[in-house]
Amino acid sequence: MEGSSYFYTLAKASPRSDAHHLRLSGVTRELGLPPDGRTRQKKQVQTIQIASLNVGSMMGRGQELADILKTWKVHIACVQEVRWKGEKLRDIGAGYKLLYYGTTTKKSIGVIINEQLRDWVLEIRRVLDRLMAVKIGLLEGPMVIISAYAPQFGCAAEEKAAFWESLDATLPGCQAPCHWRRS
Repeated sequence: MEGSSYFYTLAKASPRSDAHHLRLSGVTRELGLPPDGRTRQKKQVQTIQIASLNVGSMMGRGQELADILKTWKVHIACVQEVRWKGEKLRDIGAGYKLLYYGTTTKKSIGVIINEQLRDWVLEIRRVLDRLMAVKIGLLEGPMVIISAYAPQFGCAAEEKAAFWESLDATLPGCQAPCHWRRS
């Protein structure tokens, strides 16, 4: 016991026993260059959140849907069963616009685009009341969003065949390099 307390009483910290070398402070990268020795930054990638929703009806739900999309930070949403006739562009609130198309009040569809991307819409193709394509110009090149609402189990075989033929005819015009990343 006496020996162990002896070492504790003799142990003293002094500037001479500490590090004898000048310590360098942390280096700040004013240019934002990466720490692993690269001389240039990586290319900045634009991240886009895309959603698909079956809304059942848009009657009185525009602002509610826009608030949900804003909360989830969704840039583009494909919506089915909008149940509005016509082909229009409508502001639904919170900076979102709805592009919709429908010939009946049962099976109309739409694409909702946020305020950052809505000015970059290059083309809108309304094929069927169950199928539409929207081309958006991005920095990396154009991106095509297809909103499709396939016929259900109880629909006629002719309606199903017409939908799939229209989808097959729409897809070749949408070819572009595609890079997918799951999060």
